[in-house]
Amino acid sequence: GRIYPGFRRRFWRVFDREQYQGVTVYRAWLYPAANRGIVRRSANYVSFCLSAAVRGYLLDFKPEVVIGTSPQLLCAQAAGFIARHYGARFVFEVRDLWPESLVAVNACSPDSRLYRALDRLTQNLYRRASRIVVVTDEFRRRLVERGVDPARIAVIQNGVDAEMFRPGVTPASSAELAGLAGKFTVSYIGTLGMAHSVSTILRAAELLRARDDIHFLIVGNGAERENLLRERRKRRLDNVTFLGQQPWSAIPSYLALSGACVVHLARSPLFETVLPSKMFEIMAAARPLILGVRGEAARLLHEAQCGLACKPESPEQMRDAITQLAADPDLCRRLGQNGRDYVVRHASFQQRATEYIEALQPAVNAEPVPADAARSSRRLLV
Repeated sequence: GRIYPGFRRRFWRVFDREQYQGVTVYRAWLYPAANRGIVRRSANYVSFCLSAAVRGYLLDFKPEVVIGTSPQLLCAQAAGFIARHYGARFVFEVRDLWPESLVAVNACSPDSRLYRALDRLTQNLYRRASRIVVVTDEFRRRLVERGVDPARIAVIQNGVDAEMFRPGVTPASSAELAGLAGKFTVSYIGTLGMAHSVSTILRAAELLRARDDIHFLIVGNGAERENLLRERRKRRLDNVTFLGQQPWSAIPSYLALSGACVVHLARSPLFETVLPSKMFEIMAAARPLILGVRGEAARLLHEAQCGLACKPESPEQMRDAITQLAADPDLCRRLGQNGRDYVVRHASFQQRATEYIEALQPAVNAEPVPADAARSSRRLLV
């Protein structure tokens, strides 16, 4: 809900554009709101949808392909509006299943008006898309069950910048982290939202309160942050350190500080279909994973042999995984190296970019895109 330095709360920001690493960026106005409160959050979503659509109608070129990503769903809707305006091909990128995700975090019920409205919107986007890009095989299966033609669906998993996220990075240091020296640090780095059930980590910390050699580090921001801080105070967890949201460039240094890293989601059948992107970053940094996610993520963990699994929302199993890793440095090194080897072979950004270009070919109905994209005559709007 914050406006970052260099950006203003002015509607005519919608007419701004800038160059970023050779790419033209067209800025859109939105109403800023943190991820809490249905009315303000809805205003945030709707304002961006309308602003982005208006900006898209005023481009100085005619796009042939428009890619819209989700979440949030109205972002993809804006892309759909723009594609229709220009008669362009619409590519729908699905990174969360909506509106099922709202049910998974108890934000609405399947029989609510909100759910039914979003379901109709989602079905319309699926129907209109020339190509649908999903991040897991389970997403693909769910869409096929909805009646989507499997020939229009491409699966492109999350990837990682293996040069940015790598072993050997200098660990983060600050006054707040001074007491972590010599301790086995268990980190959670990411969004503190309803879907992540970070309170499970706090309950595991409570079970390990007597272990002076183990400390928990939680880095990030989100709708549940204040609740989690209150819970830490209530449970008197001196073995837990909270840091706010950090610059993206600093994340490798926090991974380097960690003895092990937690990836966790609430207990829900829907979350068995997801593959959290932070898994790949932790693996690339050669850190062992403690995974509290079932389904597709657990299958990746098993295939890569890069960490230990525990049941979602089970602080006891999380405690057991932490104590096992804290007692076995050789196991930590072996699991971390396994993860690094896996992502270098299978999940680099370069590999994912190649897969994405291939997935776009049926949408553009053209010859393969040249390797030097800067010289390509085709224009993409994302």
